[in-house]
Amino acid sequence: FICALIINISILFFTLTSPFSNFTYGAYASYLTLTFLFLLNLRNVELLMISRVVFKIINILIIVSSVLSLLENEIVRGILVDYYSSGYPLLVERMLLAGKPVLTFGTHSLAGVFFYLFYYINLKEYENTKDKVNLLILISYIILLFFLKSTTSTLLLIIATIQFFTTIFKYKKISVFSLPLILILVLFWDNIGFVGQFTVIFGKEGNGFVGRYSGEGVLVNNINYIMNNPFRGIGLGHDDSLYYTDSGIILNLLRGSIFLALSIYIGLFFLFSKNLLNKKTAFYLVLIILAFEIGYSLLTYKRMIAFIPFLIVYLNTLESYRIKSFKKKEI
Repeated sequence: FICALIINISILFFTLTSPFSNFTYGAYASYLTLTFLFLLNLRNVELLMISRVVFKIINILIIVSSVLSLLENEIVRGILVDYYSSGYPLLVERMLLAGKPVLTFGTHSLAGVFFYLFYYINLKEYENTKDKVNLLILISYIILLFFLKSTTSTLLLIIATIQFFTTIFKYKKISVFSLPLILILVLFWDNIGFVGQFTVIFGKEGNGFVGRYSGEGVLVNNINYIMNNPFRGIGLGHDDSLYYTDSGIILNLLRGSIFLALSIYIGLFFLFSKNLLNKKTAFYLVLIILAFEIGYSLLTYKRMIAFIPFLIVYLNTLESYRIKSFKKKEI
């Protein structure tokens, strides 16, 4: 509640004292919705079995649509361009032409983080149920992360691959369904080029960490303003010399100084730690989200705000299932 209060007070105060005369009042909607999210108590919310079935169907639809997109299906690509374009003009078209299955998320960065979170839920489901369908979904998401070829997807691809094989070896089984993934990783190892990809991540002009945070990066004006005005945010003020994407941390520091940034990230920590039954999972997911905030503003993205309650409730449902199964074995 305190974090939610500080978020709203800081936005209001710094908007009233903003050095700019132009304002983007619509940006407040995301912060207001985020504060409502921080006030939710989700520990006792139960997920119906039908929801788990529907989510599995949605995963299959995502994978099928991604494959059709990679195969340059005109119907799928037309729908994505006509109804789900976002960011700047031609962004989605360029992503699709580059062979990146961004689907309805617009950019490869957002698609990467959502694909990984879908992957993570299915990983936890597989650990509980050993369902072969979940295993196939896991393999599919790892392959899709490879095709996205972004900073985010590359890092998450490595994490997802490690988690996948750790889980497989944990149960001392090499399932026949995991063999295609092993084959793909072996055959395309040179094409994946992890070493080269890390060079891109840290050193590509206009992209990666250097492209954002270097002296010639897109965030240089934001960083200079923050350094020169550490306790004077711009609130909902707007100036064309500043950049309002590509770093959630920088954006929050810009809008509400350290007060807004700390209240958002502390609020995020309490949201997960107080609601998720498994504390290790809570800490891990907060870490993943904070890491992504370095390169993109995720917590003010409306779909992420809407997805977090579902993520928490779904993982709690699986955790409750695991605990009940463990107690039955003890009996």
